[in-house]
Amino acid sequence: MTKTKTKTRWLAILGVAVSIAFISIVLSSGKGARDKKHELTAQKYRLKDGQYHVQLSTQVASEGQTTQYLLLDGLLDSVKVSQDETLSSWADVSRLVAMGVEEQGDPLKGQTALTRFEGGQAIHQVKASFPEKYGDFERSFLNKLFVNIDTSETKTSRTEIEDGHRYDVAYTIEKRGDGTKVMTRRWTMSLDATVKIDEKSNSLVYLLDESNQLVSLTGELILFTNAPGTASAPFVKQNIEVSFQADKIVDMKPAKNALVRTDYAPLLGVSSDGVVALTEPPKISLVDTFKMVDALTGDTAAGDRADIYNLLEAHLNFDPKNINAFKDRILSMKAESDTEQLHENLLFSVIAGNERSETSDFLVDMATSDCKTLFCRSQALSAYNFHPNVTVESAKRLEALAATDHEPVIAANAYLALSHAEIVLGDKYKDADEILLRAEKDHSEENSYRHTGIVSAMGNLGNREFLPVLNTMATSSDADDKATALFNMRFVPGEDVTAKLMNSIKVETKDEVVEEAIKAMQYRTLTKADVDTLADTVKNWPEDTESIQTRAAELLVDIYKRNPEIAKEGLESLQKDSKIKMVRDYIAVGMKDEVESQDSDAPTPEPETVQ
Repeated sequence: MTKTKTKTRWLAILGVAVSIAFISIVLSSGKGARDKKHELTAQKYRLKDGQYHVQLSTQVASEGQTTQYLLLDGLLDSVKVSQDETLSSWADVSRLVAMGVEEQGDPLKGQTALTRFEGGQAIHQVKASFPEKYGDFERSFLNKLFVNIDTSETKTSRTEIEDGHRYDVAYTIEKRGDGTKVMTRRWTMSLDATVKIDEKSNSLVYLLDESNQLVSLTGELILFTNAPGTASAPFVKQNIEVSFQADKIVDMKPAKNALVRTDYAPLLGVSSDGVVALTEPPKISLVDTFKMVDALTGDTAAGDRADIYNLLEAHLNFDPKNINAFKDRILSMKAESDTEQLHENLLFSVIAGNERSETSDFLVDMATSDCKTLFCRSQALSAYNFHPNVTVESAKRLEALAATDHEPVIAANAYLALSHAEIVLGDKYKDADEILLRAEKDHSEENSYRHTGIVSAMGNLGNREFLPVLNTMATSSDADDKATALFNMRFVPGEDVTAKLMNSIKVETKDEVVEEAIKAMQYRTLTKADVDTLADTVKNWPEDTESIQTRAAELLVDIYKRNPEIAKEGLESLQKDSKIKMVRDYIAVGMKDEVESQDSDAPTPEPETVQ
């Protein structure tokens, strides 16, 4: 039997492990519409007039490697220009690393943004001269800096979108005796199966003065992507530190007086269904963008690949009808070479990220009738498997495709897509569980690929009702079957599942089986006892287990980076006793890097009082 990877993170193929442009759009406030009386008593969060010191860091980890994707140290001036508008300007950026490359000069210096609070949203506008390359960064930063919230409430929650993924976000506001407030903004739940929020690093803390103005902002946010088959669970780690410079006197009156609102255009607009919409077409035409796709090769620099992706995405967001041009382009491709497959994969990846619900129906059309090649059909289903806003109708059509298609790879991907639909649609669609159980019971031993798709779909959902199937499969004499079953226990809740995986790591003799059990552990919350047990087990393995011992070390180092307290002792024990030099060296470097990172990123202590 051939082992399959249940999902591939599309952006990884473009050389970008995870998109870091976080776009926060408030979809709903917990309170709903407020009456005029409440509006008069609302205490609105705002920035001070003056200068803030800003330090930002974004690290992207994938395949056991961590890349400094963004690093910024700069000064931001701000001034309130009306009751609901703030003008901010980059006074100086002493260091800027973008896409892992140190920028020369100061491309952001003097760039201004006009932020307006409207409805439940903070809408950011910039001038046409703003460098397009930094648009996503500016939007991401401003959406963390500005929060349209009433600070008189002690608790509130709402759903927000970041990079096309929906999250439940909770706000708690604590008033101190001196009149200052501490507001905590915590990402509590991902509503998308492809992203998981770290249980520890999930909050931003805002210190406000007695007038509800920002004094400081600190925090760390770690988001994991559901990317099975990688050395360690890919994640994006964002650190932010913003502090008001009380000793700096900044005169923003000239900029305020010279403000011409018509000079500014939104960084993004929001359509009625919450979809990002652009107010004007990209500067490079779609025809010329397709030519850039044609020139794309495996050797194209990561930054250039990302630029092409962003252009395609912008064209699709600007005009939904452009999807027909994408379709024509895809259907004209033969995808016979690696380069041609890369081009087709790129186009499908852009379509996958488009939030319009009708796009999911488009992808099912492609998979069922429009595509003429197996590769195209598979790509369409895989793209569906990442679409954030699928419809019930598209899921119903996938049921028939999964049950009747004669191509095992299509049936397998259709079952995976059904699991994705159930996760996205929630209570609107609950049919996948029964369909998967019935399909697994009726599966043919000759069609192992289709069966792997069914079991992988169960793994994506992670329901305990699938556990008897997975437990039975885990007793198979076939190592591939056993490995598949163990990995697909990763989301099934329960300490008994963690214990099952740990025992498999201890007793299984096939490296591929042990490796899948370790991968599954990446998605679980481990205790200190779990970490110590894993370290004690691994350090006794012989020298010919270098591959899986390295895999275990990567897992433990990742845990250490997120929670040093529970992993330090176990890692030090493994580093001391491992028989493999490469493992010892890897742990030493991983622990050293994290200590240095903590030293350099240590936040400034919060002031006891605010002057």
